[in-house]
Amino acid sequence: MGTVGSRRAALTIRTDFTMVDREKVLAVLRRRFPGAPDGHVAAAANAIVGLDEEWQEVGSTDLHDLLDRVRSGHEFRLFERLPAK
Repeated sequence: MGTVGSRRAALTIRTDFTMVDREKVLAVLRRRFPGAPDGHVAAAANAIVGLDEEWQEVGSTDLHDLLDRVRSGHEFRLFERLPAK
């Protein structure tokens, strides 16, 4: 911790948050808005789970293709589902 003048600055890190499952959000939105375009539903799900608009689902599962994209400067966020408790 650092000091500012005579006051001490404190840093608080939250550890009590829960991550929202994007797939569940997508399922709810698709049921609620069945005629909505996929891009609109995806953008809404991103907003709900806290992803900015520039993020999208990766359509490719080819690891060589993904590696090429990483090497060319693409940025990815990778999520893994934890085992059920």
